[in-house]
Amino acid sequence: MYMDKNIISRDEMLPFNRNVAKAIGLNESIVLSCINRYLLENERKNINYIYDRYWIAKSIKNWKKDDFTFWSERTVERIFSSLEGLGLLIGYKFEKVNFNHTKWYTINYEKLEDIILEIE
Repeated sequence: MYMDKNIISRDEMLPFNRNVAKAIGLNESIVLSCINRYLLENERKNINYIYDRYWIAKSIKNWKKDDFTFWSERTVERIFSSLEGLGLLIGYKFEKVNFNHTKWYTINYEKLEDIILEIE
């Protein structure tokens, strides 16, 4: 019987910083890593640069559908809320219409650096 030993690494890996996970939790660290990947891509493409920061826009529903299929929508919402409460994630609704629940997100790298320095 053939066993595919690459089965675990077939899907995209979700890297995270162990020190960040230790300081704020594994789920929060995974989300920050994912958002960081999008922000770096936006910087590379030079898109979504607003108020001196790069941003990524997605609704919680789409974050769950596209990136965090292993969590419930409520869990994704709770993690994003936690990160905003810690001041590590900045969320802003640029569109001021009630039916649009898309929020733009960026990372507060200054605050994140402070947390990492405390741990190290």
